Amino acid sequence: MTTAHTEPILDEAALSLLRELRVEGEPDIFAELISAYEQEAPALIAAIRGAVADAHPEEMRAAAHTLKGASRNLGATRLGNLCAEIETTGKAGSVDVDPTLLRDIEHEYLLVRRALEKALRE
Repeated sequence: MTTAHTEPILDEAALSLLRELRVEGEPDIFAELISAYEQEAPALIAAIRGAVADAHPEEMRAAAHTLKGASRNLGATRLGNLCAEIETTGKAGSVDVDPTLLRDIEHEYLLVRRALEKALRE
């Protein structure tokens, strides 16, 4: 991976802030945010891959930017950093992305998803 594995999969401080949004008797906003992320992230990853394959740097940049922001908002800093690398390449007008980076993003997303599911149970 291009990002060191010394960072946790999820930033506990970010999760704590999101948990504070919960209001007793109201829908669980924390669970709703995680659900929305789990629905959107795979499509964004597919959009990144598709844009690389179709040589569309702006589409690649936009999908990577969206996934970066959503990931960082949920405390998935490592995944956000990987997406930032893709975003930077797209900003430069290129789709020349190391295939390992794409695999790293997919792998990190799986780790994030598992960690988010665990966080929901806590």
